[in-house]
Formats: sequence, C-alpha cells, structure tokens
Amino acid sequence: MSGRVCLLGSRSVFGNIFTVKGLKGLGSPANGGCWGAVGHLYGLGNTEEKYRVMVLGAKPRGRKQDGPFVHSTGKGWVKGAVGQYADALKKRHSVVPVIIEVFGSISEHTRAHFRHLAERSKGPGAIDRTRYGQLRGSTRSFRRHHLQQLVKAAVVGDSEAILRQITSLKQRAFGAAPAAAGGSVRNAGA
Repeated sequence: MSGRVCLLGSRSVFGNIFTVKGLKGLGSPANGGCWGAVGHLYGLGNTEEKYRVMVLGAKPRGRKQDGPFVHSTGKGWVKGAVGQYADALKKRHSVVPVIIEVFGSISEHTRAHFRHLAERSKGPGAIDRTRYGQLRGSTRSFRRHHLQQLVKAAVVGDSEAILRQITSLKQRAFGAAPAAAGGSVRNAGA
C-alpha cells in the first residue's frame, strides 16, 4: 500500500446484537432486499452486513422484476446504496471497516486486514514500534496484541455507555438535571 492512504473507520456502535425479532432481510418491492437481523443464528449477524453497507455502500444487484433479495436463496433484487466513505473509495483509498461486537466477535474482513498488517510489520526494513506488555504472559504477536486492544476498547466503551444510561435513568427517577453529554462516567456508581 505504499503511497496510498488506508482509512480504518473507528466508530463505536452499540447496536441491537440481541435482537431476535427484527429485520428478516425481506426488504420491499420499492427498495429491494435489505440486511437481516440474524444475530440469534450466528455471530455478527445483526451488525456486520448492516455496517459494511453503511460504510462501504453496495452495488445494485439483480433485476427489480425478480422481487426483493432473499438471503436464504441468494436470489432477488437489491437497490444500490452509497456508503459513508464513498468519496474516499472514489479517490481510490483503501477503506477497512473494523467491525467488532462487544462480546468480542471480530469480522473476518477485520481479522484478514490485521493479518496483512502483521505480515507488513515483519517485512524487510519494517519497524514495529508497538509497546507490548512487560509481563511474561503478554503477547508479542502484532496481530493478537492489536485485536485484543480493539476488543477491549469495544467492551470498555459499551460499559461506559451502560453506566451513562444508568446514571441518566437514576437522575430522571429522582428528578435531578441530566449530566452533560459525553462526560466521563468512571466511578459514577460510587
């Protein structure tokens, strides 16, 4: 990737990973197929497809007269969608959506990208400036270290969002003014 910019999107999304009832991916005759909420069937089932389309967009697929796309058969029509990083893609930049759920599920595209980065960190003339843990049990693997840090960030971010919500609910219940948005909630329960 020398000379090219690689954009790693970072956005904390605490979506409905628990949704059992939700979008079945049936779509509509006007807009074609859509992503399905199938997290009760497999990991990343409520998030990966939705966020990949949101970030990268999707090309139109099939013919409108075939009806909306059906995931189980792989047949039907999908209306194209412009992604949030369409301009970067148009300028031929590499965009890698890093999709990690709060329970540690990591999308295959994310894992593949970090395998690629790990190989690049070992190449001729490569310098790995990562500060690995000092304990004997700490990993020295570039890929494992960075994926652990990303999963940790997702878990901590989700925990902080839960604490903010609890604080907000307590304040509403007791009639206090809500705290400023985005403020730290560490030790909020103390």
